[in-house]
Amino acid sequence: MVRSILSARLPWIGLAVLLLGEALIGCTSTPIGSETSAVKLESPALPSDTAKSQREGGKEEVSEGTPGGEEPSPTVASATGIESKKIEEQAEAPEKVQGKALPTKPKGPTLHLYGLFDGFTFSTPKPILRWKVDPAGTPVRVELSREIEFTPESILWSSNSQEDHVQLPDLEEGRAFYLRIGVSQNEAFLKETVLTFTVSYKPFSVPLLPVLKPGNTVTFTMGYNGGLEREKPEHKVTLTRPYALGTYEVTNEEFATVMNRLLRGGVLRWEGKNLVALLGIVLAGGEELSFGTQFGFTLKDGLLVPLPGKEKHPVVGVSWYGAWVFCYYLSLMEGLEPALHFDPSDPLGTVTYVPDAEGYRLPTEAEWEYAARDEKGILYPGGVLVPNGVNFYRSGDPFEGYLTLTEGGGPTTPVGYFDGSLRGRFRTVSNAGPFGHFDLLGNVWEWCTDWFDPEFYRQSPEKDPEGPETGSQRVVRGGAWNTQRQDLRLTLRGFFPPEGTSYSIGFRLARTLKDRKN
Repeated sequence: MVRSILSARLPWIGLAVLLLGEALIGCTSTPIGSETSAVKLESPALPSDTAKSQREGGKEEVSEGTPGGEEPSPTVASATGIESKKIEEQAEAPEKVQGKALPTKPKGPTLHLYGLFDGFTFSTPKPILRWKVDPAGTPVRVELSREIEFTPESILWSSNSQEDHVQLPDLEEGRAFYLRIGVSQNEAFLKETVLTFTVSYKPFSVPLLPVLKPGNTVTFTMGYNGGLEREKPEHKVTLTRPYALGTYEVTNEEFATVMNRLLRGGVLRWEGKNLVALLGIVLAGGEELSFGTQFGFTLKDGLLVPLPGKEKHPVVGVSWYGAWVFCYYLSLMEGLEPALHFDPSDPLGTVTYVPDAEGYRLPTEAEWEYAARDEKGILYPGGVLVPNGVNFYRSGDPFEGYLTLTEGGGPTTPVGYFDGSLRGRFRTVSNAGPFGHFDLLGNVWEWCTDWFDPEFYRQSPEKDPEGPETGSQRVVRGGAWNTQRQDLRLTLRGFFPPEGTSYSIGFRLARTLKDRKN
């Protein structure tokens, strides 16, 4: 199943350029009129979520609102297209013979290599390299060498493939390799299509737990008639796509690992204290956010550095786009097919969401709620909300400050902190969900794929709902450290502009599972 998610309301074209970027062999993309301006966004207010705390250095209200309420105007990119310059043999100017123009010389094949850049670090030892070649079926040659000269003695491995991918051999950890790829003619390179990259392997992964295993489907009740209007009505939903969900929310340490690889490769850059994409799309805020202030990481020597003691805390201040960039490149680092597909030849830069792909993605709202509530339809982990089991406003955990946000090491808690163990003098109660996932309630709101519509539950399809076709806000779920107790439950629906950054919003990974027996 595929779904086009190009929208005039969102800078998807810019995201396509970012994710494909300069790593397109035969295609250098230049945006037209796609500059975006930084816009300060007001935080929408959630009813009753008027918890007051203080920032460092003063008595300022910090959470008079979390995702929900009035809809601010989102930043809209004005990109209208992408200019593409193909590295191919140019057709000769037609000569006139007897008053007629001779046919132009046929253009050569073009090769588009997704996501790779010089210095790329794979996270798995035998990754799959992916590309798109035009015409389809054109052979592509890939070589791996220990030396940049690619002498016959230094070439460790080579392959000619008519597929759109190839699996590389086992890479030795910590060693640099040279990768050469290009269109193949008689098992040799078509010179004008060849590019060379330095690549390496360093293990890295984010833990996930299965929710719906391959071969299974499930029907459950979504929504809550005792909640806000946006949580109503209760309705049946059937999930048929097997998937796994991150055991924990993505941490500062994990986010920094992936984004720093992209910063070193020149894929991302800093604009002031904001981590931005090529077109200025904000992916994460390093200081002032659309709402609140970054307290999890800082900028040092051009890289993200988690603040001391915050390495295992959930990352905050990441936009919906930033979460997707993390998913996309983590997928490529592990050799997985990304859940976002692009057509490099499309001048509109159309982005297609392919949830059946095996790569990392954000969960749909329905997938998130089933993982949190199961078929039993619980409202709280373990069936009851206890202050030593969930991080919410004034829950009393050891990380919660009373004078400033960070005096106790908070306001977030480390992921998985509430696991039933004794933490010093603080006895925790496990908040693991029905499938073993931690912190689905409280700590930070979590981005979902879906557009937000308060009326969507009244018209939601029963099978694998993916939210409305369009919108201006994206769904966030789970509540956060600044959500008041009376508002906190697993059915609570929040929303926030996808380009916005908040100190109470993070994200959790999802991934479609495949049946390995087939």
